[in-house]
Amino acid sequence: MTRRHLGQNFLYDPSILTRIVQVAQLSRDDLVVEIGPGHGRLTKLIAENVKKIISGEIYEFNRRALHQQNPDFVPVEFLRAIYVYLIKIHFF
Repeated sequence: MTRRHLGQNFLYDPSILTRIVQVAQLSRDDLVVEIGPGHGRLTKLIAENVKKIISGEIYEFNRRALHQQNPDFVPVEFLRAIYVYLIKIHFF
């Protein structure tokens, strides 16, 4: 479920997802912190190109979808803990 009033937009087009990863110029040595992975389509592509990815998702339905579509990822409970920590960080 997309919550557009919160600014959520899920990417589905494989060509756009691939282009985002290309433009990011990721390397096998990179650590990526992703806030709001949604269903994990971009997350999966990023994970294939970096050393490690840490994702945090606030919404339970997205955490379940992320874990169901990517069972090799970190357990859903861990993602919740990561999100709680990430919201305390001031990035700007």
